Amino acid sequence: MSLIKNSKELKNATLIVIVGPTASGKTALAIKLAKELCGEIISADSLQIYKEFDIGSAKPDKNQLLAIKHHLISAISPKTVINAYYYSSMAREAISEVVKQCKVPILVGGSGLYVRAAIDGLLKVEGSLDIKQGIVGEVKEKGLASVYQDLIRSDPDTAKGIHYNDEMRIVRALELYRVTNKPRKESTNSAIPLEIGKIIFFGLNIERRELYDRINNRVDKMHSDGLIEEIKAIIGRYGYDIAPLGGLGYRQFTEYCKGLISIERAVYLTKMETRHYAKRQITWFKKDKRIKWLDRKENTSVMLKDIMKILKDAQCR
Repeated sequence: MSLIKNSKELKNATLIVIVGPTASGKTALAIKLAKELCGEIISADSLQIYKEFDIGSAKPDKNQLLAIKHHLISAISPKTVINAYYYSSMAREAISEVVKQCKVPILVGGSGLYVRAAIDGLLKVEGSLDIKQGIVGEVKEKGLASVYQDLIRSDPDTAKGIHYNDEMRIVRALELYRVTNKPRKESTNSAIPLEIGKIIFFGLNIERRELYDRINNRVDKMHSDGLIEEIKAIIGRYGYDIAPLGGLGYRQFTEYCKGLISIERAVYLTKMETRHYAKRQITWFKKDKRIKWLDRKENTSVMLKDIMKILKDAQCR
């Protein structure tokens, strides 16, 4: 089934988007869909984009990467500073490349801001990387709590949706405010949306208890698969002062590597804060009325059949 009428023109192509909370099974579903449609996957994940950050970001495994071509997985150095705007540029370029190859682009991820940036656009903020580095410096000097309070004063509406320990999102939100001197709601109004023929959104709706069990099991597997060794190797090459070490999972286990908390505490905090993050992801995506929700209770084959029916109906309109 081809969803591309003219591979030379994005305006005649269809982009499929699969979103949902962490550990809900997006990758497995997207790979099956990509096989069915002759598609390629564009990752919308703020940690998987970094090289060497493999275990803690739950990257697709080698077999999955071999089965379907993925874009924006292990794409940049851990020393690279990136924000949602620059991600959106990379994602749009990848989408265009996939279309040119007569393949179906499938955007997959749980980072709501990255998905929004790729599709709906963000205001270009000149010089924002320097500002971001300055904010990262403030976190080191004053502590994350102080920077979070600054965000509350600057953009309270955005701050409400960000956990006080979520360093990466706090830094991104404060960066946008300082560059534009406007709350996020106002600054995104002048964004330029992706020019593509059609976008069809799917979301994985999963029962809370099952999701939390999947999260807990995933964290245990990360630990047993060697997350500590991965982090120690990263620290050995780059030191502690790189942005992705502030990401969920990496932050807690890095504190263990520094001797600040026990391994049991690191595992506990990672599970707890990942569950909190998943709740915020659900809240974020539920606000987007474009998303067609799939019941995660169904097996992948049933969800795939539902997706194919929706896509077929969309083509007939």
